[in-house]
Amino acid sequence: MYESFLKTIHRHLPATTRRILLAVSGGVDSVVMTHLFMQTGITCGIAHCHFMLREKEADEDEFFVKTLASLYGVPFFSEHFETRQYAEENRLSVQMAARELRYEWFGRLRLENRYDLIALAHNRSDQVETLLINLARGTGLRGMTGMKVLQGNLFRPLLFAGRKEILKYARDHNLSFREDSSNQETYYTRNRIRHHIIPEFTEMNPRFEETMLENIERFTETEEIFLYGLEMIRKRLLIQQGDRYLIKLDELMKTPAPRTVLHELLKEFRFSPAQADDVFHAISSSPGKQFHSHTHRLIKDRETLILVPRQEPEKDVYYIEEGTIKVEEPIHLSLRMLERTPEYSIPSDPDIACVDRDLITFPLILRKWKKGDYFYPFGMNALKKLSDFFIDRKYSLLDKEQTWILSMGDRIIWIVGDRIDNRFRITSETKRILEITCHRFAERMVFK
Repeated sequence: MYESFLKTIHRHLPATTRRILLAVSGGVDSVVMTHLFMQTGITCGIAHCHFMLREKEADEDEFFVKTLASLYGVPFFSEHFETRQYAEENRLSVQMAARELRYEWFGRLRLENRYDLIALAHNRSDQVETLLINLARGTGLRGMTGMKVLQGNLFRPLLFAGRKEILKYARDHNLSFREDSSNQETYYTRNRIRHHIIPEFTEMNPRFEETMLENIERFTETEEIFLYGLEMIRKRLLIQQGDRYLIKLDELMKTPAPRTVLHELLKEFRFSPAQADDVFHAISSSPGKQFHSHTHRLIKDRETLILVPRQEPEKDVYYIEEGTIKVEEPIHLSLRMLERTPEYSIPSDPDIACVDRDLITFPLILRKWKKGDYFYPFGMNALKKLSDFFIDRKYSLLDKEQTWILSMGDRIIWIVGDRIDNRFRITSETKRILEITCHRFAERMVFK
């Protein structure tokens, strides 16, 4: 068994790995894992979780693991958790609460004490149980591939060994370990599968565990093919423009399984499967519907889904005083006053506004548009509601939110980056020109 353990280490551990934190409950799996690691010469520490669920028995587990760490002469870390309280506050099962608490603490402990990896004592039998749990709860292809030996900062070096092999190793080496009485309680899903479901399947197929592990290997290879094809689709459908991403709806709907593709694309933006379903059902609805994950906002536009990072609300109004030549917040503007000369040519760049300086009274106001805003678009003598102007120009909801208005009191001078108000245009009577330039940056891009 030690030889297989060494092969796993040599095959999966990065060459830079020097320090590993061992998650040790005191049960046979983690005790055997610890014994194997102690023979490798790798620097280790031992971490133990006390979930305050089994009172005296849990106290004895903690003492046992502390003694084990002392026997091996390695650092010992322990943490007590109010697991039931955490479960109630977060509406989780006790098992899921313990899992969240455990992994959060392990991650923090690893960073604080500069360990490279966290070693977990999951074994081959756990793989089969996990697959059955995932199937019972509902899963996609990824949930059928089992646990990985190396997954981020988590290392599972015993996935090659079954529970019987681990028990035999412990007996052969006279290793003491703790028996968790709760492992016999079929109230927990994993225990019910272990003690009732798997024995039934094994009666039907004596090689049930081996068969399921072979299935996991096939599922894993199938997932690799799936991910390869998904990456090709991703490059075609997902377009990055600054800090925003666009998903082209017509291309999405041409894929063989658009709902599944959308699930996969939105996963990296922290949208849940249920949210991805809601987005998919909204594709045929009117533009403007919004969805929020912890990190991003998704807006359903006419031909695309727009994804942008969630941001803190911006200040509503900014004032530009007379004499200002540079504005750096909330957008970058530069202002200069010019005398009108026959040689002066008005730039055609929409990011440059040229207005009659003598019609301007400071301070100017830089703000977002609001309902009821209107102006006289350049070249027109009739007023137009800004909302109608945006529709004509095919602004998306996000474009409207990111558009800034330069005004003088209630009178709009310029829709920044687009159109000036006709009332402030340069005419034959103009003697002085106020030239305002918007220095476009990634966050301000209008797509038409």
